Order: sequence, then structure tokens, then C-alpha cells
Amino acid sequence: MRLSKQTNTVILWLIAIALLVSMVIAFTPGTLFGGAQPQQAEAALLVNGQPIRTVDVARFEATPPFNAVQEGPAAEDLEQVLLDELIDQELLRQAASRVNVSNAEVRARVNAFREEQGVAGSANDRAYLDLIGSAGYTDESFRALMREQLQRERYLESVAGDLEVTDEEVRAHFEANRDVYQSEPRIVARQLVVTDEGLANDLYARALAGEDFAALAREHSTERAEQGGALGAAEGESDPRPVTRVALPTAVADAAFALQGTGLTEPIEAAGAFYIVSVEAYEPPQPRPFEEVQEQVREDALAAKETGAQEAALRTLREEATIETPAGSPYVYENPVVARVGDHEIRAAELNRNTYLSPQLQGLISPGFADVIAESIKPGVLEQLIDRELAYQGADALGVPFVGSRAQVAQSVLGYVSREAEASDDEVARYYEENQAFFTQPAEAAVTRFTFTGEAAAAAFREAVLAEGITAGEALREEAEAAGGSAERLGTLTPGGQPEAIEAALFDFEGGMTPIAGDGGLEISEVLSVEVPVDPDTMTGGAMTGGALTGGEGATERQFVVLVAARTPERVRPLEEVRALVEQAVLNQNRRELQEAWLEERRQETPVENLLVAEAPESVQTGGAMTGGEPLQAPQTGGAQ
Repeated sequence: MRLSKQTNTVILWLIAIALLVSMVIAFTPGTLFGGAQPQQAEAALLVNGQPIRTVDVARFEATPPFNAVQEGPAAEDLEQVLLDELIDQELLRQAASRVNVSNAEVRARVNAFREEQGVAGSANDRAYLDLIGSAGYTDESFRALMREQLQRERYLESVAGDLEVTDEEVRAHFEANRDVYQSEPRIVARQLVVTDEGLANDLYARALAGEDFAALAREHSTERAEQGGALGAAEGESDPRPVTRVALPTAVADAAFALQGTGLTEPIEAAGAFYIVSVEAYEPPQPRPFEEVQEQVREDALAAKETGAQEAALRTLREEATIETPAGSPYVYENPVVARVGDHEIRAAELNRNTYLSPQLQGLISPGFADVIAESIKPGVLEQLIDRELAYQGADALGVPFVGSRAQVAQSVLGYVSREAEASDDEVARYYEENQAFFTQPAEAAVTRFTFTGEAAAAAFREAVLAEGITAGEALREEAEAAGGSAERLGTLTPGGQPEAIEAALFDFEGGMTPIAGDGGLEISEVLSVEVPVDPDTMTGGAMTGGALTGGEGATERQFVVLVAARTPERVRPLEEVRALVEQAVLNQNRRELQEAWLEERRQETPVENLLVAEAPESVQTGGAMTGGEPLQAPQTGGAQ
């Protein structure tokens, strides 16, 4: 059977996880591969009589995330996660070892590897041996590794068998996952592209101050200048048309689409140039009819069904396995029941995997945060697992043929029961009014700071700028340097974080700055007296240069500063500008309410026993409904306990 692209991706991921043990060990000379005989080491665990060696467990304990915490409940949990992972990989290895793979197939896989690495052909034999030798392999042991990889692939293919999906399963998958099959969001926008960073900053300041963006693009842009930077416009046109993300470099598209409404991006470096994008309209994703996407849905449903079959097979391997802790082992593998949902048991290994291997928590596992994870976050994750199991068991009650792993079916169920959620105009208006702060853009200013050691020099610079109407960045810099000053672009600032005098000048929109004549919309401040900390190492004879105050550590230096800025005051984005954002927020809220109501009905019908809460102190007994946060990641390699 030829598996779908998504299932092949899953297979490759499982293979990568499964090979991790052998690869890590292989990087340590004299262990498993590389010509040396394996060291005799005591077994940490026996899986169907086959050992998982203590030395191998110890090596993994020295790698993230297992080495993040050395003691306490979190350290014990991480050790159990590691042992559980190694057990699953050993079971997968044992099951796959019965699959026949010919020498010709191994040879073809090795040759493909050599081709990819640029060491193909007999003339490159030495380069090939050096390459695999750097990872601790000989040709013989590397071929054994390739054979094992092929065996795993074939085993997982055989697990999926000749699965097919029915029309009813395809339709159910679509109804439960409508958001996945929406159209891409689009923007109506103009771009301004230049190769000089200083020019990009100047043009951004002018655009921020209100200068016509299309005119700036016609004059300065290296791309689409004749069209005023209009994206999507055909030759000879100057009005932008809706475009998707592919119309812009990735980093630029990220910034432009993140606005989810009208707005201006700061200069973004990409593809050797600096991009500024002015978004004139945002078109959110729209539902696509089933007939338009049914082939993609069929492929996705088949991939989910194959994943479910693989998970079930791995679960069976675990249920039939004999796991023993030999005498003298420093490790103890325990996998107690932490919750019961109907007849289903949720065990500690599944809970710990979903807690500590969650992408959201990977970077937070540390000694300082470990107790919070073990005592506060972990109970919430268990509540999510309980909700997930309630949803999975509730699939039968709905009479809808969902497919996939337990986690996929649970998510499909929740998507299905909330598929009719809508966002009315009244709800949108009410949400907008109640969450004005979320839609308020703070005041901001694109600022260049000019610093002088003397007040007279600063005043002379300011007078020259106003008298001559200097607005170009390079011309301003030259004028400042001629007066003995220096220029520093501060970027786009919002209130907070600057000395009091600078804050007042920038964000007092009743005054504080004087417009510079011209079309740039730039303003200039009065001469500001600012005291800044100075490193004592720069002091000479106990006194600072440039009018600094004395006093050793904690001393300050007086500087005279003139600011040139393009400013925009705080504003509340109008509802029509952010309607897509508000509608999605209301829709998500209404969906959660439908899901929570349905789950509560399931709780009334299904016995639920949370053993972790029963044992925990009252201070850490916390909920965490599955519908209230990020979806859980599916347990790795089946997660069967």
C-alpha cells in the first residue's frame, strides 16, 4: 500500500524518534557501533526479556529536557517520561525486527544516502567512510542501521494496511474541521522597497507622519515603482488587488498579515532589501464549500485513519508487553492510574508526556519553575486529558464516523458539536465595546536623537533645521555633525522607557514639538537637557568630560538633545477596521461555550475519577478544561499505557 504524504511524514517522524537511541549512542565511540564490541552493562529495564541498558538511559538523562531538573517531583516525572519513551521504542524495534528486508533494498537505501551527501560512487568510498565514521559507524553497522530503518517503515506500512475512507467519514472530517479548509487571508496593500537602511527609515518616518505612500513608492521603490507599490496590480494599473502571503517575502508577510487590518509595517530586511508595507484592507479567511476541497479532505481523513491504526497497534504492543525491573537496577518504572473516565484509565506516563513534552512548556522546564509545573500545571493538563477522553467516548453518542487517533477524534468531536456557532452583529459590537483596550494602538514616534555636549550647539542645529526645512535623514546627520553633535536612530518608540524630558517631548501632543516645513510631516523638539549614567571607567580625574557631574559610581553626564520625529497619537482602531479580529474572537468564545456545555453533559453521564486531585493539596487542585486553552499534543508513538 502507498501511504499518504501526511502519513509518510508521521512515519519518518516515528523513525527519527526510534533511531534516536542508536544515534546518540553511536556518537560515543566504543559503545554499540564503530567496530568496538558493546560494553557489558546492567539492564535498567527488561522489555519482553530484552534489556534497555542503564548506560543508555544515563546518556539520555544528560540531554534536554531530561537534564533540566535534577531533583524533586519534576525530576522524577521526567525520568518516568524517558523510561516510557525508551520502552515504546524498544517495543517498536522488536515488532519491526520480524519484517524481511533484502540486501538489495539496504544497498539502494545506502546508495541514496551517499547520493544525497555527495559521496556516491567507488571513487568516494573513503569520503563516505569518513562521513559515517565521524558519527561512530562502520560500513557494516551503518547498513544495519539502514536495515532497521527500512524494517520500521515496512512495519508501519503494514499496520496501516489497505485502509480506505468512506464518503461519510470524509464528510464528517470536513464538518468537524471546517476552519482547516478556509481560504487564505488576503491583504490589499502597497509596498516600498529600497536597498539602503537609512533611506528606509526616513521613508518610514515620512509615511508614518502621513505622507502619501503611493507617491513615496513611485519616487523611491526599486519594485513596482510605476504602480505606486500596488501589490497584485497588473502592468499599467496602479490600484492594488488582494494578494496572499506568497506575494511578499516570508518575514515581510508575517508583519503585514499580523496587522489583521489597515496599518503600516516598520522597515523589514528581507532578500537583500528593506520592505515597508502599507495595508489598506484585510480580507479574513472565508469558508470554502465541501465540493471545492473534498479531495484534500479525503487525503487528510485517510491520513488520520492511518494514524489511528498505527496508534492502536502501538497500544496493543504495550498492552501485551512484559516490563520488568531487574535486581540491582537504579531505575524504577511505575505507571499508576491517575484518572478514570468510564472504563478507560489515564496513566501517569500519558499525563507526564503531555505535560513535559508539550511544546508550550519545553523552554520553561528549569529548577526555578519545576515545582510550578509539577504542582499547578500538571493537574490542569490532567483535566484536559479527562475532557479529551470524554470527547472521544462521546463520539459514539453522536453517531458520526470520526477517524484518527484518540486525540484527533476528540478534537473532531469538539469541532463537530460547535460547528454551528455564529457571531451576531450585536455580539460583535458588545465584545468590541467591552475590550476597547485590546484594539487601542498606543502613541508612537519614529525618532532620531541628536546629541550635543553644549546647549549652544544644540540650539544652532535646531535653528538651522527649522530655517532650511531639513528633513532628509542624511542631511540632518551632516548638519548635526557640523555642529559637533551625533545622530542615533532610536526606531519606533511607544510611551515608557525614556528619560522624562524625552517622554514629555515625544508624547505631549498638545505641544512639545515644532513642525518642520515641508511635506514630510516631521517635527523637531526644543533643546532638552538630559542626564545619563556614565561608566566610572570613562572618568578622568574624578570628573566627566562634556559637562559631566562628578561622584564616581552612579555619576551622570549632562547632554543636550534634540529629537526629530514622526509622531502618531494614541487611537482606538474603529470596529470596521478590526471586524475580522472581533468576529473571530466572538466565534471562538461561542464555540468554547458550546463545547463546555456538551462536555458537562458527558460528565453527567460518564463516571469520572481524578485520582491526582484526590491526592493533591487543596491549593493545587485546579481545573483546566480542554476547550479553554491550547489543544494538547497527541501522545508520541501512540501513547498507549
